Amino acid sequence: MTRSLRRKLEADHQRGIPFNEAIGSDALGLDIMARGVLQDWLGTLFTQYDRIAAKLLPTVEAAGIKPKAVPPIGEPAAAKRGAKVNLIA
Repeated sequence: MTRSLRRKLEADHQRGIPFNEAIGSDALGLDIMARGVLQDWLGTLFTQYDRIAAKLLPTVEAAGIKPKAVPPIGEPAAAKRGAKVNLIA
């Protein structure tokens, strides 16, 4: 579904639309659920790239990449509610 919606957007706009623009641009009008699916897919893809960075990049650059730890199967990811909220305004 998401691929079809993105292809329709590209056909409507007569140009290629990169993933980051499809996710971040409200002006394109991509469905919010499709944006969420696309964002999740990109996050998974980049996590996989981080895991194999040592094979893809020179040693110096690969050393700076620290992949996030994946929680064990069946356990939710540990996240503190409100951790990203800026309470100082």
